[in-house]
Amino acid sequence: MRLFVLAAALLAAVTAQAQPAAWALDPAKSTLGFVSNYMTTEVKGVFKTFTADLRFDPADLAASRVTVDVDVTSVDTAYADRDSTLKTETWFNAGSFPKAVYTASAFEATGLNAYRAKGELSLAGVTRPLDLLFTLAITPEGTAKVARVQGETTLNRLEFGIGKGEWADTKLIADPVKVSFDLTARQ
Repeated sequence: MRLFVLAAALLAAVTAQAQPAAWALDPAKSTLGFVSNYMTTEVKGVFKTFTADLRFDPADLAASRVTVDVDVTSVDTAYADRDSTLKTETWFNAGSFPKAVYTASAFEATGLNAYRAKGELSLAGVTRPLDLLFTLAITPEGTAKVARVQGETTLNRLEFGIGKGEWADTKLIADPVKVSFDLTARQ
């Protein structure tokens, strides 16, 4: 029996070492934003509430995993009426799908401190593949490490059913939406 317990303990230790350490997101120093075009006007917004399970190690990309949960009801474009409209069924459908979720479990280095995450985005009940290019800077802070992750991508809102009916007209609102992120996390 002791041999079984020892073997189980060793297996647990090896498994624990195989997974990269977790990074704790610092929400006060992190932003998730977007830019869209309404006719000739640029509309900027942010999501004020999001969480992340970040297990990333540049030296072990194969074991790295990331999940980001975005509360779409926290959308803020600095205009209350537009924010309320974005939560409706025509747009984010926040009543049925209050979260957007990005998950990635495949990563590749694309340059010095630059990476590609290969994952999926679930938004408004639609899931699509989404690759994200990002940079990573890790710096020491006392006995801990601080990571800053920055990147951007472009989504086509109509692929996710965002903007139904008259709002599907790309002459009114452009299909491409630029999404940017600037995340700070501590290990």
